[in-house]
Amino acid sequence: MLMRCSRGEGVIVGGGMDKSLSIQQIRYFIAVVEYRNFTAAASSLYISQPALSKSIKQLEEDLGVQLIERSFHAICLTEAGSVFYDASVQFLNQYSDFLYDFKNRAFNPAYGRTKISIAGAILDAFFSDVICQFCREHPDIRVDIYDGDMEQIVKDLTEGVTDTGIIMLPYEQQDSFKIIPIIHDECHVVVHHTHPFAECDSVDIKRLVGKRIFTTSEYSKLYHTFVSICQSHNVEPDIVYRCSVPKVLLNLAALNLGAAILPRPVVIRNITSELVHKPLLPTVPWEVGLMYSKKRYISPATNLIIKYIQSYFNNAD
Repeated sequence: MLMRCSRGEGVIVGGGMDKSLSIQQIRYFIAVVEYRNFTAAASSLYISQPALSKSIKQLEEDLGVQLIERSFHAICLTEAGSVFYDASVQFLNQYSDFLYDFKNRAFNPAYGRTKISIAGAILDAFFSDVICQFCREHPDIRVDIYDGDMEQIVKDLTEGVTDTGIIMLPYEQQDSFKIIPIIHDECHVVVHHTHPFAECDSVDIKRLVGKRIFTTSEYSKLYHTFVSICQSHNVEPDIVYRCSVPKVLLNLAALNLGAAILPRPVVIRNITSELVHKPLLPTVPWEVGLMYSKKRYISPATNLIIKYIQSYFNNAD
């Protein structure tokens, strides 16, 4: 039978308390105490009785204290053994809670942190609602947003500063990145309702000659796409204002200072009663993609936001 020995019967045999213990040693000790003898405990642990005895002896040496009084009929815990048993049970319970919490957080995408690079214009005009909705539905995921142009977004992803990036497509250097197209749309021309273009069903790009044009920053993919298409049709657009903030360009158009060239979804979300928008011919495409490095670890939280963004825009279609 299991007996707790009286005060003074535990013998401290050394000062080796700085030695590390293993979870296995603690489990072995608890089994010996709860089965009340070495043979039954060894059987439950699927090890030999001598191996178990050696492990307990090593545990005592590591702790520098005697834990068990050994006798022919029963084992008896020393005072130190009783204290160590109570602490061991408490520790293993906490350890189990720790493992559960770790696995729940590490493998559960509902927890964690993810970092995204987005061009400020895209974020302000289109992605702010997506990100805010994601944060509302997943409050335990921390989302860090980094603003930058295309070059900075690629640099951040390459160096591991961010996990994902939202970019304008096409992007030619795809060897190191996985690219997921999420938006396929086109650009419209936006004008004041009294502008000559307001009465057209569409605007031929050649009609832009001699007109005051506003569009995105020269650092943006959209700017270069628009200029390239114009030049391919022998059109040199008179771009008088360039800005990365769509609302500024729309305000200029609302003042009837010229025509803004902007992505149709951005226009629709920000259109006012003074403005009308028309498609351009030929089409000036506006495509947005989500990218991440093929070479870096993708956390569950990052996987979740990738799928969330994909689903959001698939449903929007």
